[in-house]
Amino acid sequence: CLSNSSVEDLTQAGFRLADITAHDGVTLKSIYFDPRPGYKSDKNPTIIFISSWGMNKWEYVIPADRYARDGYTIVSYTARGFWESGGVIDMAGPNDMADLSTVIDWT
Repeated sequence: CLSNSSVEDLTQAGFRLADITAHDGVTLKSIYFDPRPGYKSDKNPTIIFISSWGMNKWEYVIPADRYARDGYTIVSYTARGFWESGGVIDMAGPNDMADLSTVIDWT
């Protein structure tokens, strides 16, 4: 569980919730971390975390924060059909692959 001070720290770190619209209109729930001040450039290295079946976009919030402190742009999203994301589960099928491409383009 995140305390209020933890959430404030994350917000100051460039953390925000985002809805990413997939190619077919499905909404993918995600968390976005912008790198810390001082690391900002036109193109930062990016890490994309896709949640496992048992967790949602919050699964990787601690490593995402750590990587953002090191200058990475981070997107952690919940795969379609799971938790708050729309659509039907596709288990590495064509829609899941298209979703990953959409997230890459969105980043």
